[in-house]
Amino acid sequence: MEENSEENGEARTAAHTAEHNDPASAAAGTHAPEPEPTRSLPQIVAPPSFADGTARSLEPGWISASRLGGLIFFSIVSVIAYVALFTTFLIGEFPFRAFVIATAALTVLVACALTLTALWPRWEYRRAGYRILPDRIESWNGLLWRRSVSVPISRVQYTDVKQGPVQRSNDIATLVVHTAGTMSSDIEFPGLPPALANEVRDWLVGQTGSDAV
Repeated sequence: MEENSEENGEARTAAHTAEHNDPASAAAGTHAPEPEPTRSLPQIVAPPSFADGTARSLEPGWISASRLGGLIFFSIVSVIAYVALFTTFLIGEFPFRAFVIATAALTVLVACALTLTALWPRWEYRRAGYRILPDRIESWNGLLWRRSVSVPISRVQYTDVKQGPVQRSNDIATLVVHTAGTMSSDIEFPGLPPALANEVRDWLVGQTGSDAV
């Protein structure tokens, strides 16, 4: 009997010693370990297909639209110049000989201006283009005086898409980007397909968080 009591006492002592040496196993009987919190990874949004950095030419309709706009402008200027010249002659400011010379000179200037207006857009079309990247939009144009523009998307405040009657008839549109912290707050990207201009506008609105279009 005494031997059994001694064995039970030794067993309880051994169990107490094991629990003291292994606190985790002792605590297992009271509560389960808390699961580690899951960390959500940031979502990486792929840029749209048009923001691939490919250099693109303007739409061919830009040639006709620019040509028509130039011809209308110079036609109005020419009519005003002829009216002013005839008015000056009628009130007696010009002698007939001077009037004939002035009329001939004006006719030559008008012919040269209209011819240049008709040819210039095609020449400039070959030197103009644009590129859309995930972080900026670039454009370049100019024949004699080259002009290159790069607009960081982080500076875009809001955007517009313009399409007048001449542009609609030639199936083109102009993307207008309003920026902050630049010398010219309104930067235009003409000669874009209307669908692309609207897609870029919506994309920029999503990037900048502005709902003004």
